[in-house]
Amino acid sequence: MEVEGNKITLKIFDLAGQDAYATARKSFYKGGQAAFLVFDVQDPSSLHNLNRWIDDAKENSSGSVGTFVILGNKADLVDTRQVSNEMAIEYCQQVAAQTGHTFVFLETSAKTGLNIELAFNIITTRMMRKFNVDVPLELPDGVRLIQPGDAPVAAAPTGGSSSDLQPILDKMEAMDQRLATLEDRFGKLAQIVKNLVEAQNK
Repeated sequence: MEVEGNKITLKIFDLAGQDAYATARKSFYKGGQAAFLVFDVQDPSSLHNLNRWIDDAKENSSGSVGTFVILGNKADLVDTRQVSNEMAIEYCQQVAAQTGHTFVFLETSAKTGLNIELAFNIITTRMMRKFNVDVPLELPDGVRLIQPGDAPVAAAPTGGSSSDLQPILDKMEAMDQRLATLEDRFGKLAQIVKNLVEAQNK
């Protein structure tokens, strides 16, 4: 990439999030400088895991990974999303208050390419400023800079929840329950249809 006349080469690792890769994943953090924290706007639990990934990155990089950009991915799936933009921002404010980190938050779509190039421009610019290369960082509409002082909260969850986050978590849990109910009903309907088709074919 070229940013303000500076040629930048990024080395990028896409870390598998499954528990089975936990041991192998640790070595890839070493020497890292920044990280995208990606959650799925259809899956509230992936938002709740943000602080876990921050801790993981900092611990396994010996603190060198300290620049984070949060991406709410699958923003193209408007009809099935479970995490609104407002809910994501409020939760990110809680995490910022707890960790002391400043985040940039934006929504993306890997499918349509929405804000993908912008996300890489932002994380590159933030890394350059980290190394005292003075480049302007203007955030367009829809992109939020979230700082520790944005939310007057003493703490946020670490693998759990705090009283300040409870209303958000309650909303997300209710959504999860509604989704589980729908999945159960669709499963039963699919079984009924299967049984009818099998009966007709006999």
